[in-house]
Amino acid sequence: MADKTRWYDSTNGEIVTESLLKKPTKDGRSTTPTTKKHAREFGYLPSVTSIISTRHSYQLEKYKIEGAVRACIDNPFAAEPTDEAIDKYMNFVIAKSGEYAKKAADRGTQIHAGVQRFLTGIALPEPLDPVTEQIAHEINKYIISQGDVLSITCEKSLFSKEVGAAGTPDIYVVYMDGTTMVVDLKSVDFDKWKEPYVSWKLQLGGYRALLMDDGAKLVQAVCDREGKGPTKFIRHEGEAGWQRAFMGLLTTWIVAEDYDPRS
Repeated sequence: MADKTRWYDSTNGEIVTESLLKKPTKDGRSTTPTTKKHAREFGYLPSVTSIISTRHSYQLEKYKIEGAVRACIDNPFAAEPTDEAIDKYMNFVIAKSGEYAKKAADRGTQIHAGVQRFLTGIALPEPLDPVTEQIAHEINKYIISQGDVLSITCEKSLFSKEVGAAGTPDIYVVYMDGTTMVVDLKSVDFDKWKEPYVSWKLQLGGYRALLMDDGAKLVQAVCDREGKGPTKFIRHEGEAGWQRAFMGLLTTWIVAEDYDPRS
């Protein structure tokens, strides 16, 4: 059975979603979803976000509860309160709240894809929607304001056998003077979002560990999914501390999973 960890090849930083079977199955299938067993065999690296997920997230739990409450408000319980009816309603609420979450995630994915295509000059199959185009212009303007740009790469793999992890920042910028910047794009609802989450800071801490460059700039670009205000660009205080916190989580992950990707 596949686990939820995203795995990376430690030799080239490529994401490994499928692994070869030693012998094809009866139906001719020769690959299987990558698991920790494969990671042990081939020395795969866990992703930064997989490591962070070992930490309990109050914000994530709150988000799930809010989705369930919203589903209840939109679809009030109207049947006789039998055990069977209640179980059926609870399953419905869980499924409906999942639909709300997927809708938000799909919009976030759309924004990410549009911004990345805009920044890298990849031809768009159709024009960006006005909100995504505005976000892309704001991010591009910010990147340019930080120095003379040599290159912009989106979805660049950062990986280190020494650190024992890998990750894929949304935007990786190299400037003419040799300095670098990682921009991590987050899409939220400005009406509900108040401040950066701990998991965001840990994610940048993980990227800092992988970059092995104390001079690199680490920025979170926080945009509203519906364009309710300009994109916010945030650099967190205590970046070295967040890197240490991430490494502490990595140690926890290694013990909990009984697998050390550094060895």
